[in-house]
Amino acid sequence: MLLQDRVIAPEMLARRMAELIPEYLPGMDTGAAEPSDRRICWNKTLKALLTAIAAEHEVQVEVDPASHAPKDEQLDLRWRRGDGAVLAASTGWGDRDSLERRLQRFESLKAGQKLFIYTCSRWQDAVLEQISAALLRYPFHVEGEQYLFVNLIGAESKMYFHSVEMVKNGALEKYRPDLLRPISGSPFAWRSR
Repeated sequence: MLLQDRVIAPEMLARRMAELIPEYLPGMDTGAAEPSDRRICWNKTLKALLTAIAAEHEVQVEVDPASHAPKDEQLDLRWRRGDGAVLAASTGWGDRDSLERRLQRFESLKAGQKLFIYTCSRWQDAVLEQISAALLRYPFHVEGEQYLFVNLIGAESKMYFHSVEMVKNGALEKYRPDLLRPISGSPFAWRSR
């Protein structure tokens, strides 16, 4: 993967998401948008705002309809340029077991950038350790891939962004406490309209 495969810098993506969330939050036509912890509402919000950002960067959006099945209530989408995926985005709503299954699926997606969105207001450090452990176990990383992890906490109107870039093909050699680094400016807050 080459750096030019990157459509958007992580800091810019984080800022645009924080700017756009209030415009896409579900709410009454006559009132302000209300943050929600419901998966379906967040999936619609994220799909709309990631589609808007994709349009700004002249990339196509492809949504996996199977991820919207009632039993899953997850979101999987890709930004495509030509024949290739330049960004793959997935949600990991649910408990820690659910998060683990979604991470395993997510890692197998191939794109220059990968965006994983989940929510966890308690035990945030434990979830970051779980994500790091999943990255360590996965043996097929591609040099230059950039993983972006977003802890979206609707009740606080904040998003915590972390990233890691793969420096070589294959498995990671060992755990480093700084494997997942906060993106400059994190947490990113948004205001209701």
